[in-house]
Amino acid sequence: MTRLYNLLCLFFILMGLTACNQGMVKSQAQPIPVTFLDGMFSVSLPAGWSLMTDLNNDADLQIGNDQKGGYCIILSENMMDFDNITLQQHSDITRSALRENLENYNESEVEHLQLGPYKAVRYKILGSIDGINIIYWHTTIETRSYYHQTLLWSLPSDFPANKSDFDAILASFQSIRE
Repeated sequence: MTRLYNLLCLFFILMGLTACNQGMVKSQAQPIPVTFLDGMFSVSLPAGWSLMTDLNNDADLQIGNDQKGGYCIILSENMMDFDNITLQQHSDITRSALRENLENYNESEVEHLQLGPYKAVRYKILGSIDGINIIYWHTTIETRSYYHQTLLWSLPSDFPANKSDFDAILASFQSIRE
């Protein structure tokens, strides 16, 4: 009888530890909001993503997941600095700069997105740098006063593992104060 009691106690202790461990995994998987452009805007970091500093010196936000090989930068530009250009024109300008730096450049048709209250246009771009193939999602988001060039990228073999994170980052974009 004592042996059965000890086994039952051990079983319940293990079940409790398993439940605690599952709770820890869930809490670690929660997206973490990060702000950029002096706290005016934010996106949420998926699990495994962190702030980075070595992706692009001009970026307002640099994030990535080295383990999965997914990266994102956001470059925000005040609309006052342009002469009445549209969302599409801003995307055209910024994609042309990317085109100049990639070999074997190939882009998809435009995809029109609605990210919460914000209009956006996205292109899937394939190209290579120094013989290494890369897939980019070039997304331009229009807020009240800014255009946000959002570049998400990975190697083609890593893209399927990063696609849901890329979607989550874009979907989490928001204006805190503008």
